[in-house]
Amino acid sequence: MPEIIDNTVNDVALPDYPKTPEYSCLDTLEYCKKLYELFLLEYGKENIVFLGDSAGGGLAISLFMYLRDIGIPTPKKLILMSPWLDVSMSNKEVFDYREKDLILTIDGLIECGKYYAGETDTKDWRTSPMYGNLENLPETHIFVGGSELFYPDCRDFVSKAKKEGYMAELHFYDNMQHDWPIIPMIPEAKQARNEIIGLIKE
Repeated sequence: MPEIIDNTVNDVALPDYPKTPEYSCLDTLEYCKKLYELFLLEYGKENIVFLGDSAGGGLAISLFMYLRDIGIPTPKKLILMSPWLDVSMSNKEVFDYREKDLILTIDGLIECGKYYAGETDTKDWRTSPMYGNLENLPETHIFVGGSELFYPDCRDFVSKAKKEGYMAELHFYDNMQHDWPIIPMIPEAKQARNEIIGLIKE
């Protein structure tokens, strides 16, 4: 259904993609690829933005990599909220945020990551885009809170992208929990959503 943003009409698609434990990352990527091809014909890559949160944020980057590698034009921009970039949770620094994150747990994430990976390695870019090739990365914006387990990986991903010459920006909100932009009642969420709307309009 079209959403009105400051008199601009934007078509918003919410894919009901295959999810774990019934399906693995390979099923999800293939489904999203086929769906994206339909949008590509309808809108053109210059009019498509990938917006994803948490596991969907990680999926958005993996999907970009998948599309690029098979020669399909990729979207103009990635906007990600608290993306899960490494399902193996291998970054030792995440333990420093274990007590701060009131929503996610390391052990729970590791188990979910194994289900999502299926027969694929949890450090394969198709499950964990943190380990993927960033070649031709489109403009990327990552929103992350200072009290969530995913902060270290989000910070490092943006740093890596910048070092490789890509336009990547970390939108850091101190003391915010995982996925705070979707919480309707807090001012920091409204601020983040306004930033995201501005990025979509650009």
